[in-house]
Amino acid sequence: QLDGKPFTVLADDGQRFYADPFVLERDGRHFLFVEEFPYAIGRGVISVAELGTDGTFGVPKMVLEEAHHLSYPQVFAHSGEIFMIPESATARELVLYRAVQFPDRWIRDTVLMTDRDFNDATLLESDGRFWLLGTERFGHGSASDTMAVYS
Repeated sequence: QLDGKPFTVLADDGQRFYADPFVLERDGRHFLFVEEFPYAIGRGVISVAELGTDGTFGVPKMVLEEAHHLSYPQVFAHSGEIFMIPESATARELVLYRAVQFPDRWIRDTVLMTDRDFNDATLLESDGRFWLLGTERFGHGSASDTMAVYS
């Protein structure tokens, strides 16, 4: 709930940056999923922090790492399960992950796209129909040259 109180900033130790926040409520608890980019490894991983009773998030901890960069961790519930679609355009694939122990353990569930440079995938459902939105690079242009909508 936005109530006008001052916001807090995640602590910055100078060893990483955080980006692309997504919040999911589960069983009355709130979880913040972010891209964490530790400078030491040079690629993004997905981390999570829980909202404390004092209204602040703790230090994010890594919950998903691949050999390639991950970012934009859209996380959502569907049919009683928790899923995540992080961006993995550098691997030229888009993968749906499923939580096997929320929020800490995730497995690759389904490869949604291959051989595509698809960025910031956002899945939404409207009237029982799923839509996948994002930007797609074609040729040598920018990753945000073309808005793509799939259904």
